[in-house]
Amino acid sequence: MSNTDDATKNTKDVPLNLNAQMLLTFGTCGVAGASKSGDTLIRLIDPSGDQLRKNDDACGGTGSNISYVLPTTGT
Repeated sequence: MSNTDDATKNTKDVPLNLNAQMLLTFGTCGVAGASKSGDTLIRLIDPSGDQLRKNDDACGGTGSNISYVLPTTGT
């Protein structure tokens, strides 16, 4: 990802199919293969459009990282 300007530009939606109790970890830093250019902000949004997590600068700089465990029921 490149500079997302507080997630208002250079954004990308990535749909995922996940199961109950799965651990999801993603980011522009702190995970294998992650990269960034400029300041990034990431969000995890559920199918109804509700924001579950948001992160900006998790790695002590301008990279972002989120870990989330899905609830015990549902997908």
